[in-house]
Amino acid sequence: ASAIVMEYLFGGFNALDDYSSFLTPDRDKDINGSIEGQFVGIGIEMEAAEGKGMHLVNVLLESPAEEGGLRPGDHIVGINGTDIRDFTTHEAARLLRGRRDSRVNLEFTDPDGKRNRTTLTRRQGKVRSVTRVVMLDDAAGIGYIRMTGFQKSTLSELNDPLRKLEMD
Repeated sequence: ASAIVMEYLFGGFNALDDYSSFLTPDRDKDINGSIEGQFVGIGIEMEAAEGKGMHLVNVLLESPAEEGGLRPGDHIVGINGTDIRDFTTHEAARLLRGRRDSRVNLEFTDPDGKRNRTTLTRRQGKVRSVTRVVMLDDAAGIGYIRMTGFQKSTLSELNDPLRKLEMD
């Protein structure tokens, strides 16, 4: 009975418009974690690449994934011994989830096709909105601030780089 109700809810919300959808409790938790800018995990953004595994779109700074050698462009092909090359993003994310301080074994390929293995410990992390600040032209007063997302902390994160660029 619950499967029928879920299908009804998904169908109803998806029929409204391109911007409406039904959120399961897990998906709601993921979205609110993104807004808060905090997570427990390994610190990656990924998307399924059919037959290739999970393509790493972004690896967060100072995350377990970065420290374990993962880089944007890599593909995760195995999680704890399970081949995930044909998994959806949602299916792979379910395997990657875990409690703080728990470990996950990953097998991944780099852009050259070399296979690598690493074991990462999930931990509390913070998603930074501002990831780079550079003064491009001192004379013209042109600076560059890279913002990769918007969270509750974005405004406060932006203040220090703006002051830094004003002083340079």
